[in-house]
Amino acid sequence: MKEVAQKYNVDYDDLLKVCHQANVPIPSAQYRIALNNKEDTTKLKIDLPASENKYLIVKTKKFSSKSLTDKETLDKEFLEQQFNFLHDSIKAQKIAEVLIKASHKNTWRATPEIKAYKESVKKWKEENHSRPRYNNYYYDEKKPPMFIDTLSPKGMKRAYRLLNEIITIFKQIGEQVNDDLTIMIGKDQVEYEIKEDQNKVPHELTAHERKALANYEKEKEKYDFVSRPQIRKYDHPYNGHLRIRFIVCGSHKRYIKDSKQGTLEEQLPAILVAFYKTYLETKQKREEREAWERERKGRTRKTASAKN
Repeated sequence: MKEVAQKYNVDYDDLLKVCHQANVPIPSAQYRIALNNKEDTTKLKIDLPASENKYLIVKTKKFSSKSLTDKETLDKEFLEQQFNFLHDSIKAQKIAEVLIKASHKNTWRATPEIKAYKESVKKWKEENHSRPRYNNYYYDEKKPPMFIDTLSPKGMKRAYRLLNEIITIFKQIGEQVNDDLTIMIGKDQVEYEIKEDQNKVPHELTAHERKALANYEKEKEKYDFVSRPQIRKYDHPYNGHLRIRFIVCGSHKRYIKDSKQGTLEEQLPAILVAFYKTYLETKQKREEREAWERERKGRTRKTASAKN
């Protein structure tokens, strides 16, 4: 089991747990010794249990789109199985084909959508939209580009590259991507956001703040009404770690982030799974709203008819 876990880059305990849950028999020490000695193992073998699934899914330590080139660990059927929740075998097949094709790409040409988004960010910064906001709305009527308030300049450059890959994949699958980077699957817009994590560190006084404090110490000796300068205790610098959060009707449902197991760029299959799961939940909410609206209109018509 340990050799298998190492070979397929998965956690040993996770692999053991999945096998037990699926009633997969674990080879005994006696069987392994006989196998290594090239002895007859017929009586030591145990049949696998009946199952509809060809694979057992165990999360890899580093689930990377690049690892798709390793045919021992991932193949087309394996990827298709991860999109079984769509209940659309043709769609799952298409997604798997596009992901495998993407895994062999070394360079990615910038899409028109990314070019348009970059231009909107550049224009927004040139216009200097620095006026205060209240209730998350700018005084400006123009809506700011997505992610402009949640990424550092360095994080934004990395987000460009990541989104360019995601957008290219979605377009090859056949989904619609708009210039503002919103993604439409079927009739529904999948809400998501990219954020860069921030550290909490003690605030280092600036020259201006040190001067203000010095003046305060002098003034308070003369006057009782002098107020101490308001200086924050902590700074929250961006740390370069990105995460994608997926949203359904204003609520955060799931997220994928950089981790020791892999960066976002190395988790493209998992990101697509999250997009499509979010789409299905968004679709369900929309259909529920539409059903409620039809019922409401039906009751209104009945009431109007009764009055007439």
